[in-house]
Amino acid sequence: NENWQIIYKAYSSIILAEFLIFVVTLLIGWKDLVHGSDLQLANYLQYLITYVFTAWKIFLVRSAPVKKLVVEILSLERAKMASNEDIEKIHHDVSRHNFKIFGSLLFVTTMAVIQFIIRTSENLLMWKKAESQGIETEKALIFPQWFPFGTEKVFDVIYVYQICNGTLGGGLIVATDTLFVSLILFTSFRLRALGYELKNFGTEMEDECKQNTK
Repeated sequence: NENWQIIYKAYSSIILAEFLIFVVTLLIGWKDLVHGSDLQLANYLQYLITYVFTAWKIFLVRSAPVKKLVVEILSLERAKMASNEDIEKIHHDVSRHNFKIFGSLLFVTTMAVIQFIIRTSENLLMWKKAESQGIETEKALIFPQWFPFGTEKVFDVIYVYQICNGTLGGGLIVATDTLFVSLILFTSFRLRALGYELKNFGTEMEDECKQNTK
């Protein structure tokens, strides 16, 4: 449905734009860690490098050459599979490897995201419980992110916002990595299909000649 495609494209563009803004403000937040501890700096760099690299992969995925390549690959795969059942079997075999890699990436990322959500949510609940008991606690955001306004009055909202962006980052990592792995596996499929075609080169013509002579 064309309308659903428009809605999906608009939704995905908004999500990606929001994530890129998150990465930019995370980069600006570097200034808040100039005098921080080594542990804080290490944790910050861990997330920063991961998300910046993910943002770079998003730009690659959405670039015109990659989009054109994906369209060409899909059309070529359909043409190859439609022409020969054996090549279709080769494609299914390669696809199984792709699904295994995707499943592994999804599992590892899901476990990491669940751990991230549990850990950060526990901190927020602990702070809320302490506040309800009148105990003052020192609260800190997950990421030293820059905001053009003070975060004290909307700390809980900002904290949940960062949890959502951390989770979104995990999903984007799986999506982009899976695409690049698929492109690599397509090369494997083409080589195996080419090997099959070379091995059986002229076989079909010989069979036709034998049938004609009969």
